[in-house]
Amino acid sequence: MADETLRLPDTPFKAVFDLGPMLAAKFPLPEALAKPVLFAEWDDEDPDELECHLTVTYPEAELHVENIRGTSEFHFHGTSDPDVSPWSAADTDSLVNWALALVANFMLKPELVDNVIEAAEWFHEGLPIYVPETEPARLELVELTISGEIFMLPWLGSGHVDHHDVDGENHLVELVWSPEPDEPTTAIARAWRDPATGNPVTEAHPDTDWAKVALTREETLHWFEQLYSNHHMDNAAEDQIMNAVLARMGGLA
Repeated sequence: MADETLRLPDTPFKAVFDLGPMLAAKFPLPEALAKPVLFAEWDDEDPDELECHLTVTYPEAELHVENIRGTSEFHFHGTSDPDVSPWSAADTDSLVNWALALVANFMLKPELVDNVIEAAEWFHEGLPIYVPETEPARLELVELTISGEIFMLPWLGSGHVDHHDVDGENHLVELVWSPEPDEPTTAIARAWRDPATGNPVTEAHPDTDWAKVALTREETLHWFEQLYSNHHMDNAAEDQIMNAVLARMGGLA
């Protein structure tokens, strides 16, 4: 595991967004379900499909909602049957109605993901507040405290590296490398989130020539685990901002 003693201090951050009509705020959640971890994204593989996804995470299970061209479907993770909720019927009805309204609101704001990404970039530049370019609109001020990243050194091996999501379960990410300044394409390691512990797991590509990479397998995996922890876990700045934005849209903050 990454060394938590190397985590940088938490930082307050403010951001201004146009969140639309706040539809989900009209559907209050039961007290026991009022503090989920939230994440939403657009499926950008086919821009004509107008498909977005919402994940509502609790310690015991997750609710996933998919909206494709205005039609929503939902299922559960963390239960033996994806169609069976771990919560009572009344609580499930409240949660599902709230989540469907939140997705409907999110569909009205396709620019919101880009705004959140831009806000995270402003945060990483050390700026305390983000304000997007916008037409006149009712704007909301979202305030949060962003967890500090784990301090890590820049890439000290040879060549250049990059990382990207790949198809697979548990947020699978691949580390790619190139000996030249060209865009890295050679896979040297991958990482994912252990569903049992929530911690990152790393694995080296078996055909990697570590002498050419100029870092050992162990050094590379340690560096990659830190990068994964900073950019692909719930405490990544972008994810924390998205969670705060969705919570405000949903009337939870």
